[in-house]
Amino acid sequence: MLLNQDVRDTSAAEKYLEVANGARGRGDRAGAIEALEAAYAADPDNARTCFELAYELDLVGEEDEAIHLYEQAIQTPTPALNALLNLAVLYEDREDYERAERCVKQVLATDPNHARAKLFIKDISASMNMQVDE
Repeated sequence: MLLNQDVRDTSAAEKYLEVANGARGRGDRAGAIEALEAAYAADPDNARTCFELAYELDLVGEEDEAIHLYEQAIQTPTPALNALLNLAVLYEDREDYERAERCVKQVLATDPNHARAKLFIKDISASMNMQVDE
């Protein structure tokens, strides 16, 4: 079956997600990425697929694509907190502190006691106010 932008094959996407989980279990990162890319092709609007593929791509250094996918994954009414935090880390690495701060503040708005987010917001604030002495 040929897919176009208006057709989503959620059943196929779920099957590819299962294949990806199996590959991860065997330590086969390349196989997991391949399966996640197939899941994404089958259902590119699935936030879970976007998150999982972004995570795997980030681990192999594909930061540009990971950012794109994390940004897509958080376009839901209740985005995954880990997607927001992982995206914030990538933004901070690129010295895009404003975007990083927005992501972390969104986590804290949902969960004000989120320990990792509370520490990370302090780190971002320090980075924003940091002065480099040449």
